[in-house]
Amino acid sequence: MKKVLILGGGGGGAILANLLPKEEFEVTVVDRDEYHVFQPGNLFIAFYGDSVEKYRRPIRSLLKPHVKLIRDEVTEVNLNDRKVKLKGDKSLEYDYIIIATGANLDFDAIEGNRELLESYGDFYSTLENAEKLYKTLKEMREGRFVIAIADPIYKCPPGPHKGAFLSSTLFERMGVDVDVVLALPFPHAYPSKTISDIIEPELEKRNIEVHTFFTVDSIDVEKKRIYSLEGEELEYTVATVIPPHEGPRYKVEPPEVKDDSNYLKIDKYTCLIEGFDDAYAIGDCTNA
Repeated sequence: MKKVLILGGGGGGAILANLLPKEEFEVTVVDRDEYHVFQPGNLFIAFYGDSVEKYRRPIRSLLKPHVKLIRDEVTEVNLNDRKVKLKGDKSLEYDYIIIATGANLDFDAIEGNRELLESYGDFYSTLENAEKLYKTLKEMREGRFVIAIADPIYKCPPGPHKGAFLSSTLFERMGVDVDVVLALPFPHAYPSKTISDIIEPELEKRNIEVHTFFTVDSIDVEKKRIYSLEGEELEYTVATVIPPHEGPRYKVEPPEVKDDSNYLKIDKYTCLIEGFDDAYAIGDCTNA
């Protein structure tokens, strides 16, 4: 029976583990966390005030009984030797590996962004930060709520736009006069021109202010201003800046299977890691 090792108990990892037939594969999932988080739930917590617990379940409860779960942190993946090292000094061997550990959000890459997160929360990182953002927004009575994107490569491209629409609806229901501002590093209101043509009229209907060609350079939390590489600046009352992302931070051998941002290089049609026929990567940890 072939040993299949899945790194990550998120959406991709958990679904795949349950789909593989137990008659053919011995499946093991490794995740450092106890809980699976339904990430789209961040929006409903941040803008509807939903409970954090509604979008969190123990990973074990989502996996079929035959799937083995190891709660530990990956420190090294050696694709040549088919071995994975864990923080707890354990080493695992496999016949096939699927890496599904997601993207890492770097809140320290942009000056001031860590302080911004700690002050207001956000709707992109954790359920707890989404809860904090909801409490922040509920206290607003006027001013400007700014949503900005720090880097063109980020997970869930419609996420910032959903945040803009949902926050606009929240303020309308609250009966307060708060301007919603969307700042993007693209020439259009959405990365895809086709979708942008559809979404721009809707943004205008909601009076959502859009700034294109705005690539975040730094944030001055004292002056409450966000500065762009293009030389523009935006004033805010409350703001959230989606930070630059990167792929897995643990060591992977050979190192050339990662790009400059640590994303795993894959064939987008097969999800095979470049140069290997027994190693796959899926989801936000890849360059696809």
